[in-house]
Amino acid sequence: MMSIVATLCCLALAQAPQDRGSLQDYLVKARAQRELVLAGLKTKVDGLLREVDAAALARDEAALLALREKIAAIGVESAALLLARLDPGATANESQKLAAATITASLQMLAPRGATDELVRMLANCSPDGRANIVRVLSSAPDNDVAALALAKLWREGPVEARGQALAGLARMDAPEAAKVLDAAFADPRPEIVKQALDAVVLSFNPAQAPRVYAVLKNPNEAGRNVDAIARYYGNVPQALDEAAISAIVSFAADPAPRPEDRSRLLESLGPRVKDFTSDIKKSLRKLADMPGATTRESALVLLAISGDGKAKRDALSSYDELVQRNPEWAQSFEARGGVLYRMQEWKEARRDYEKSLELAARDLQGRRDIAAIGIARCYMQEGKDKDAADILRKAVLTPKQLAELARDPLFAPVVGNPKLRDSLVPR
Repeated sequence: MMSIVATLCCLALAQAPQDRGSLQDYLVKARAQRELVLAGLKTKVDGLLREVDAAALARDEAALLALREKIAAIGVESAALLLARLDPGATANESQKLAAATITASLQMLAPRGATDELVRMLANCSPDGRANIVRVLSSAPDNDVAALALAKLWREGPVEARGQALAGLARMDAPEAAKVLDAAFADPRPEIVKQALDAVVLSFNPAQAPRVYAVLKNPNEAGRNVDAIARYYGNVPQALDEAAISAIVSFAADPAPRPEDRSRLLESLGPRVKDFTSDIKKSLRKLADMPGATTRESALVLLAISGDGKAKRDALSSYDELVQRNPEWAQSFEARGGVLYRMQEWKEARRDYEKSLELAARDLQGRRDIAAIGIARCYMQEGKDKDAADILRKAVLTPKQLAELARDPLFAPVVGNPKLRDSLVPR
């Protein structure tokens, strides 16, 4: 595709006056037109960068996410003007690091061709935060093989703290050198290297890494050591949960050797794929629901309830219903039941319990109004009621950390992307 600047220069030549002027005259005019366009581009980019700095200073995650999109929308012509901002410097404060991370995300979206050599040069002399940002951009580079070689070298020869970053970058890439490094890391006899490789794959959000995760899942010892990473990968990439992976997770949960919380953690990752459960999987889950151990039992019942099993829903809720009956003025009773209803994807019922919890928390010292408000907002988002969710968040007393986490949550992306609703996620 022809670049914006090149296109405008061609238009300038095409529209040159027909006065039989020399080719040199035309080239001078085209060069002047190009410089004019570049000056305008720089002015636009500089303006957006000032907005990024201001939003980072205010810790306004919602605005930063929106600005990331705006910068990327300018096009690849802006890449050269952004590279220098990837490294916030060794003495950078948190707002400067946040601004650099935003610019990094924009460059990842742009995946600029031709910037790889410069990025590799920057790797040789940058701060730790700058290195992490440069690696992220390199992992999205179209010049895949060159970037992969640079990241492979960083993995083998770089500082210890940089090796995980290099692996995470390689896990995003489709290049022979990337596959070679990852295969070696997953085959390493040292558990800490396998864990580092798996953590890198989790951060990649790459469905192509599913076979490597599945191999770890099928190894009882490795699976037991890496439950959280496996669950996070399937949570990030639910399409990787094919029938074999689902069966392997259910088998893991049926094994009495792993800790109950680990079995439950992996079962919970199956929620988005309930519609793909075979009759054999449902049969296995019913057996799990009959096993001793409240944690695993509840997770199995929740999955069966999502699949439409009414008895499983009643069984999962029975202890929570009793809790509400015994403590009808206790905000936490309704909060707890709202939580399990949310896990069952019963958004309206969960919202009613969270609303009751919020009401009671006003006079219950142990009640958590913030948790209840976030629960209500999540339910509204699941119901497609973005405005109602934003209204609840505006009224809630939430910490900057809580607001930042919500702004980064994909569930709230419609709120972040709506200029009229975005202010509900701004720290107050």
